[in-house]
Amino acid sequence: EGFTTALERGLTDVKKGADLPEVPHPSEFRAVRKHAIKNNTPTTHTLFGPKGVTLIEYAPDIFKRIRKAYGISDLAYIDAMKGPPSTFSDVRRDNNVVIFSRGLHFIVQSISKNTRKRLINTLQPYYKHLMED
Repeated sequence: EGFTTALERGLTDVKKGADLPEVPHPSEFRAVRKHAIKNNTPTTHTLFGPKGVTLIEYAPDIFKRIRKAYGISDLAYIDAMKGPPSTFSDVRRDNNVVIFSRGLHFIVQSISKNTRKRLINTLQPYYKHLMED
């Protein structure tokens, strides 16, 4: 499926989990959701290469809680992420790809394995810090 379809499927998951318990379960900090994004025109060079990519959401319910705490509704998030994304690719550093939402309110970024480990290891204290303020 294409980027927009995979993203919309993920956003549907956001809607389904509308009522999260007040305190997150520790497993939420290590949860992942995967979405396959296929290149429907393999002869055409795209951001996702000839075969496509897998979009992995790390701790999706935790980031949903953070958005809610800062007054970002599911509807606002879904609306911003629909439509064609703007992209920036920095091939000098680990082939990172940054995808900006329409209106530049949100960012989806590729991360290395080391960055992923740091994110997962620091997310729980970071979340606690954000919720205390």
